[in-house]
Amino acid sequence: MGLDAEIPGTDVFGNVQKYLREAIRIIRVATDISEDVGSTLFWYRNEPLPTFDYKTAEQLVSEGRVEDLLRYVVSLMAGADG
Repeated sequence: MGLDAEIPGTDVFGNVQKYLREAIRIIRVATDISEDVGSTLFWYRNEPLPTFDYKTAEQLVSEGRVEDLLRYVVSLMAGADG
């Protein structure tokens, strides 16, 4: 039996780790566009996104819509480059 099976609530830790990995992934890509971590963090937590029914990036990550959000952010980057 592995260590994870012996610790109650370990699956909760795994979920938190997954959320944090996904949040950092989105924040890193968005920071590539803005070039400012502070404004990216503000965007991530506060900016309603019309494309996603005015949910924030943070809400979308919580809902597991990381790939949708990543495609959206990459499309913004393509628009900024193009």
